[in-house]
Formats: sequence, C-alpha cells, structure tokens
Amino acid sequence: MLFEPKRENKQKLIIVGVVLDNKNRILLQMRFEPNNKDAHNKWELPGGKVEFGEPPQNAIEREILEETGYVVEAESIVANIVSNVWIYEQTRFHAIIIGFNCKLKKASELLENDHRVSALKWFTKNEIKELELITGVKEIIYSSKLFKHE
Repeated sequence: MLFEPKRENKQKLIIVGVVLDNKNRILLQMRFEPNNKDAHNKWELPGGKVEFGEPPQNAIEREILEETGYVVEAESIVANIVSNVWIYEQTRFHAIIIGFNCKLKKASELLENDHRVSALKWFTKNEIKELELITGVKEIIYSSKLFKHE
C-alpha cells in the first residue's frame, strides 16, 4: 500500500464568465499551473473566487476586469453548474463552479494580469470543439447562450 499524504480539504465557490464579443466569439484563457497536470496548458473561462459577502454577479465582473482588462455585464446564470476536485501536494480543493453569460461592455487591449494565465484568445464556436479544455468548462460553454439555439 502506498503512503497517501494527509491533505487539508478546502471548498471554494468559483465563478466563470462566458464572454461573447460582437462576432459571437468566446474569450478563453490558457491556464499556467505546472503543479496541476489536469489544468496546465489547457483552456478555461476567465473567472475566480467569490469574496466573502460579494454577490456572484459582482465577482464575475470584477474578476474578468482584473484578469483581462475587459468590462463585462453579468446577464444570466448558465444552466449547468459543475464540480471539480483538484489535488495538490498539501491540499484538496473542491470547486463548485457557476458560469455566467456575460455581455462585453468595453473592450480594450487584452491584459494578462494573472500569473496562472499564459494566454488570452477569442475563439469561434467551431474552434472551441477542437480545444483541450479544463474539466467542466465544456459543459458550461455548451449550456451557455453561445450554444443555446443548437
């Protein structure tokens, strides 16, 4: 029997945004996290943690602005909520992930302000189908208004 290190269990509420531009493309970011093989160099939706007492709609607007420099408006919750467990050396994180359909309000040059993001890029609906995505991202995207009429 292999020795299993004792890990602290943590749970977080994570919000992500399905941001569409005027060409109906979706904004994704490449995750840079070498200590997590399940996420490293895979595409994900921009987002992050909800701060204590912060409404999720405000959190997604704040997170996207911080990470990308884009101003968005959270319009509606995506119908599919996903759950992931990430195992690190000393911690297991259980992430409950809620997606928001977001309207792009003000575009500027994309920023890359997060050390865990190695790239930001707009993708068409067909391009998304070919990407390697972090677990759960595809389910949120396919439940978003981008794919609503399919």
